Amino acid sequence: QKFGVAVHYATEYLTANNRSGFKTLIAYSPLHNLTERSYPAVLCITGTEDDRVAAMHSFKFVAALQAKQRGSNPILLRALKGAGHQFYDDLLSLKFFAHHLGVLVTSSSAV
Repeated sequence: QKFGVAVHYATEYLTANNRSGFKTLIAYSPLHNLTERSYPAVLCITGTEDDRVAAMHSFKFVAALQAKQRGSNPILLRALKGAGHQFYDDLLSLKFFAHHLGVLVTSSSAV
């Protein structure tokens, strides 16, 4: 609620400035509900110029997730310099997802 245009979302998503809003927000906060366990492979992608979701939130979430990870799957962050809220990601991310989902790509199956 204090960064970018998030102040405009307070009526929809509430605010942590009062007890009721805080209790609601913390109940479904991905950051505050992490537990120590084995997580699947994660690739979090953020744009450094996003005015709706400040990139620092992605950095903070990924750091907390890495600290709670008890498995061997990677927890990675990719910050796209200069990208805003809407961006097109490239082949590197698709390769990450294909690898961790067990998708086998061969030259005969490529389109």
